[in-house]
Amino acid sequence: MKSLCLGGTARVIDRAQSLGIEVINLTPGNSYGSDTIPSYDHATFLPFACTVFRREHCDTVWCFTEHGLVHGAWIAAMMGVSRANPPVVVEATRHKTVMRQILSHQGDLSWPWDRVKTASDITLFVEKFGPSVVKPCHGTGSERVSLVSTETAPQRIGDWIIEQFIPGEEYSAEGFCQNGNFQLVALTAKRSDQNFVEMGHIMPAKQLVSDDVVPWLSMVHRALGIQWGPTHTEFKWHSGRFIVVETHTRPGGDRITELVHLTTGIDLVKWHMCQSLDLPYSPDSPSAHAAAIRFFDVTPGRLSRVEGVDRVSNHPQVTECILPSIGQQIAPRTGSTSRAGHFIVVGDSPDEVSALCDELENQVVFTVEEHI
Repeated sequence: MKSLCLGGTARVIDRAQSLGIEVINLTPGNSYGSDTIPSYDHATFLPFACTVFRREHCDTVWCFTEHGLVHGAWIAAMMGVSRANPPVVVEATRHKTVMRQILSHQGDLSWPWDRVKTASDITLFVEKFGPSVVKPCHGTGSERVSLVSTETAPQRIGDWIIEQFIPGEEYSAEGFCQNGNFQLVALTAKRSDQNFVEMGHIMPAKQLVSDDVVPWLSMVHRALGIQWGPTHTEFKWHSGRFIVVETHTRPGGDRITELVHLTTGIDLVKWHMCQSLDLPYSPDSPSAHAAAIRFFDVTPGRLSRVEGVDRVSNHPQVTECILPSIGQQIAPRTGSTSRAGHFIVVGDSPDEVSALCDELENQVVFTVEEHI
């Protein structure tokens, strides 16, 4: 068995090898033989990847990262791979306005939104619907997401989407589809800063009852035409209804797959690998009732000192601790890629892991110089 993989990480390759699957990994900028793998675009990457697929006699194609999803779907379609979502489905989840257009035709899934290109467009929308959120139509990782009013509307923008602001707590659903049938795997409660950058996740989300949310999630997936593999749906609960923020045909980022594995025993990446090749999959036993990840809140500047880290890394309930390096320039936090380190904890309940995250985060002190 052999699979083409787009942008596969070491963790992805290790999982495949543990299943006895050979992987041909294509990451733009890296080498394949004597060739440099081209960047993700239809004109150069698709012909290159399809040639490699044929040459290597691959059986399927995977992509677990944001930027290669659409290309993976096109390769699957062009190579006749079954058990793969059609490109039109993946493209709809990658383009926020297309997704909103599809959901607008479902009364229970619609929410006020519009496509905007000028400050006056934003002002007209806000005057009608109140405080709203603007973000790029193709944005990822919470980059350039902002809350706007008539007083704060930007003067120049590009091709953006605006949505009426949804108050309340935000959650995500980690799911899996098999031939169009949606299965809920886990529910996650989110913690975000004032700029909508996610700073933590807790699993399970104790505030939600799965029996209430599963029918709604199934309706979202049917409306978008999602057929196969892992999914990640971000949503809010407001005024007695669930409201979609966005949906993806991939596992959640931010190490959410690790939280899923810790609390359910399910490895979403391995499950999808097995599904794509029609192999049996059996989950592991859960190792914790609850788990959480917390990202450090570090002031921008050059990091000169970190104190208290041993109290986190050596704590018996901490399973992972990643820190920024001394001397590293900490950039202002504008999205998920500009966060500086994290840790993961396990426990017996969501309340316990949440309180432990607060306690441990407060024990680590970062000293920075030369503020940006």
